[in-house]
Amino acid sequence: MKKKFFLYCLFAFLLNVTMFAQDNYNDFILQLESENYYLSCYFDVLKSQNREYLRNYDKYSNVFDDEKWEEPEGWVIHNWYEEFFFYFEKIEASRDLDQSIFNNNLVLGGVFIIEIESLIQDDKTIIHFTELGKGNEETWYNSTLLDWKILRKTNSNSFVLVKDGDYLKVYYDEDKMYPFAEYARMNKETFEQFKNLIYYNTCDLSRVTWPSHADGTCDYDDEIKPPEVQLSDNDSVAEEEEESATPSDTFSENEEDIETVEENVPVVKQTSSLPLVIIVASAVILLLCIVIILIVRKKKKQ
Repeated sequence: MKKKFFLYCLFAFLLNVTMFAQDNYNDFILQLESENYYLSCYFDVLKSQNREYLRNYDKYSNVFDDEKWEEPEGWVIHNWYEEFFFYFEKIEASRDLDQSIFNNNLVLGGVFIIEIESLIQDDKTIIHFTELGKGNEETWYNSTLLDWKILRKTNSNSFVLVKDGDYLKVYYDEDKMYPFAEYARMNKETFEQFKNLIYYNTCDLSRVTWPSHADGTCDYDDEIKPPEVQLSDNDSVAEEEEESATPSDTFSENEEDIETVEENVPVVKQTSSLPLVIIVASAVILLLCIVIILIVRKKKKQ
């Protein structure tokens, strides 16, 4: 009886530790998702103002395949760039149909998912992972602009994430640090312009916020600027009033753009050792188990 009770307590202890670890990895994934990291090549496509420019990154990818669907009016060809047929590759959590999160599962682009096994973070983030959803390799690996085949060839199961201002660079093999992918923050308005470019092959570059590096430089400094507008007398008065506004008045109007160019902020200070909250919670549970065992023993002696 004592052995069974002890095993139950041990199982509860291990379950508690596992659940805490999963929650912590999920927090890390959700925080990455909230920063809106899309493939950085999307900004190159925006600058070109031509959706076909995207083919330069992998012309053999089936991302560009048109699809033939049987619909009530007959067979219909859907172009690769149509809404609902183009997948915007972003770092995000993996979710079920009801939007519930699959614990520790991270999507880096396309339909390929990794499961985080361990996470070490300081000035850079090291992720050890297991590859999920391999499926049919030829179809699977070609459904993204990322070169997933290189991971299979090298048997790599580790990624290193390094922040550089609005950019996030991903390397595979923590020892060799081979470049794998590059992402950049994209705010809501910029994403809308990119969607317009993909769906309709048109965009307004004056509404795009270009990413910058940690040193303040921007790869798109030569990008066209919005044309100057000739102001009437009434407009000049309005402009003077706007310039005299307090910083708090103008901040809210530009908050979204400021968010996308904020300085490099660590995601989560987390190392391979269990966080303090896990240790404390686990110690409390273990202590309760010991107290219960002592009480049971005392009652039996009486």
